Amino acid sequence: MLLLVSILVVIFIAKDNLIRTEKITQNYYHQYLKRKFNLMKTRHQDKNTLCQFYKKEEIKINISGQIFALFCKKKTIFKIKPTTKKYISFNNIHQYLDIASYQNSIIYIQSLADLPKTSRSNPSIVIAMNPIDGKLTRNFYGILITNYFFDITGKKFYGKLYSSYDNQREERNLSYNKTVIKNIQKKYALWRYIPHSQHLLHEKE
Repeated sequence: MLLLVSILVVIFIAKDNLIRTEKITQNYYHQYLKRKFNLMKTRHQDKNTLCQFYKKEEIKINISGQIFALFCKKKTIFKIKPTTKKYISFNNIHQYLDIASYQNSIIYIQSLADLPKTSRSNPSIVIAMNPIDGKLTRNFYGILITNYFFDITGKKFYGKLYSSYDNQREERNLSYNKTVIKNIQKKYALWRYIPHSQHLLHEKE
């Protein structure tokens, strides 16, 4: 009788250990599936969106000990590095500025009254749709692009004037401003994924 009880106790303990081991195994498997799902989800996210969100050259996302990494490149509106010139004469504006990628951020004006409120820290890029000859009632900070006659009096224009029309005159209230151009490079910038740069790292790396 005692032997039978001992055998049953051993069986119950073994069964209990087996159940516990199975639960631990299932938990590990569940964690593995969850980690794999999160990793696959991250890997299938739009890479350009990730680059634009993090705004970094190298992105590392830790997913339960596995690190998903990729490289990004910053692309500003300037195709040619801006100089300290306040006036740029052009035949084709697309040689200087990437207008196409920033259409939603560029403002089109027909008069000086249409100019947005700007500052050194928040400059704008505008395109004049017709000739302009008027008085600025407040300072403008940014870049103005025109194919027409452009002349202003009154307040100052800080930034750059890009013109295909001969608008180069010394008396214009136009002044180059390094801070304005620097902030335009920040504001009008897109981070893009470098193709085939995604990879996995171990956490210790």
